[in-house]
Amino acid sequence: MGKYRSTRDATGHGSVIASVAAGAEISSVGVLGFAYGDAQGIAPKARIAVYKACWWKICTLTDTLVVIDAAIFDGVDILSVSMGNNSPKPFYNDAFMISTLKAAQNNIFVTFGAGNMGPTPSTVVNSAPWVTTVGSSTIDKTYPAKVRLENGEQVPANSLYCGKSVTDDAFSLKFYNICTYDNIISKSMKGKILICNASDIDVDSIAFTVAKAQGVGYIQLNVGGDKDLSIPLI
Repeated sequence: MGKYRSTRDATGHGSVIASVAAGAEISSVGVLGFAYGDAQGIAPKARIAVYKACWWKICTLTDTLVVIDAAIFDGVDILSVSMGNNSPKPFYNDAFMISTLKAAQNNIFVTFGAGNMGPTPSTVVNSAPWVTTVGSSTIDKTYPAKVRLENGEQVPANSLYCGKSVTDDAFSLKFYNICTYDNIISKSMKGKILICNASDIDVDSIAFTVAKAQGVGYIQLNVGGDKDLSIPLI
């Protein structure tokens, strides 16, 4: 989205979607030093046509309809759309969904993401009967970590942190029931580990804010969904 007045990807999101669809096979790849193996897209020999409908995180209905019409005119076989409306309208009053019906009527397989609001009930978006709505899946792989307290007790956790091991020094804890920018940006964070029960801001922003305040660690007690974190603080 944004930055380039072309379909060039500025944030990495489009590149991810394209590689999942038709990425070439790559060997010996992993995530931050974990889970090495071979990776490829679903159809690595397919050709991709890329269309940009959004600019600086703003996706107007007019631009979206133009993009879908362009894809139909170009004769694509599959239309993968990574956007949606968290407040959907009835299908007969939704120009966005009506445009995808036009694509389906032109023998184009239309697929959407199910949205980012799960896994609670009634959070799936893009559920028109003429499109295929795809949600994310999970795997049985875990990335165990342990938090060792001063009394020797070890608390199990999960993390994708792959930096150097922490020293044997003990660090003070700074706990907030709800973490906000106001209470974590302070000199009192220096040399301490922040613990958040919940937060009003995303975990990555909290982590980098703690690092900037010279904190030595960050522990999130309640993370929505099944999410492993890589926090490069220590």
